[in-house]
Amino acid sequence: MTDIIYLHYHYDYENSIDLLCQSRKCYQKRLDDKKKLEEYQDQVDRDLQMKENLQAINNYIQDPRIDNY
Repeated sequence: MTDIIYLHYHYDYENSIDLLCQSRKCYQKRLDDKKKLEEYQDQVDRDLQMKENLQAINNYIQDPRIDNY
């Protein structure tokens, strides 16, 4: 059987030091938070791409060189 090691660090901003932590629950929370952040960043990227696409469509529609009718 393999032992799983959950070692990770927390940064103490008041004392400017890294603190070693080996709590499984804490480690899992950090993984969950990282996943949520990645999902949020993906959503922001998709929203930005959609905004850029809509702007490109709007620019195309308003281009006087193009007969849209």
